[in-house]
Amino acid sequence: MQAAADLPPALETKLKRLLLQSQQHGYWVSTYDTAQVIFNTRELLSKEAAAAQSQKARTLKVAGAVGALGNLQRIPGGYLGRFDKLPAAGELADLRIADLNDTDMASATLQVELPYPAVVARDTGLNVERSFRRITGSGSEAVDLSQALHVGDVVVSEVKIKRNDDPSRLPAGSDFVVVEDGIPSLAEGQENDQTYLADAKLQAGDDSYWASVKETQRYPDRIVRVAKLQPGAELKLYQVWKVARPGIARSRRPAGLICITRRSG
Repeated sequence: MQAAADLPPALETKLKRLLLQSQQHGYWVSTYDTAQVIFNTRELLSKEAAAAQSQKARTLKVAGAVGALGNLQRIPGGYLGRFDKLPAAGELADLRIADLNDTDMASATLQVELPYPAVVARDTGLNVERSFRRITGSGSEAVDLSQALHVGDVVVSEVKIKRNDDPSRLPAGSDFVVVEDGIPSLAEGQENDQTYLADAKLQAGDDSYWASVKETQRYPDRIVRVAKLQPGAELKLYQVWKVARPGIARSRRPAGLICITRRSG
């Protein structure tokens, strides 16, 4: 084995490119493999960091199908850009980045902010309604998310689901649904739902409600619940989040709902 510092420049460039091509979104297979890559390339990383100190900072240009979108500025570990004026979605299918080096590998993470009230559920044979209430000292009150929220506000998102009675639709393949409800970027999800819902006088420890929720998965930007929904029945699911930064609620993820289908055989 040759030390990284002894590799011929052409071979070093080729190996770095192969390594970059084998990763996805900055990771290699698993946390362990990623740690191994970082440990075993520490000499290369140190050399590149030292070289970067003496180099002039680069600005990368980004263009879409209809022309330039803007520039990416250097940050530790990559480049960052903000584009306020975007073309139609179809024209963003192909993005081109100019001035990349031979050892640069482009992989992007995009975040799009939407006004939270504009995020609506999609119709997949289920009737879905969502409303929001702010917890107060005496219960809860309706809250307008187009108005600014304050730090410490605790908001309950209520998602009401009912199966569509349209006779032209095929029968549901399962009694279970997966409900994904986004959390605004200025808020943090709260895990002790039962306590908050009891304070809000919305769901005071109803065993039938908690029994219908079969699984809960919590993420920084959303909560995912698997719940049982009997044919013709109505189901209400709740999520609680607390405002951490003042402002107007915006979500980076739309709400989604999937009906689980039984597999035959």
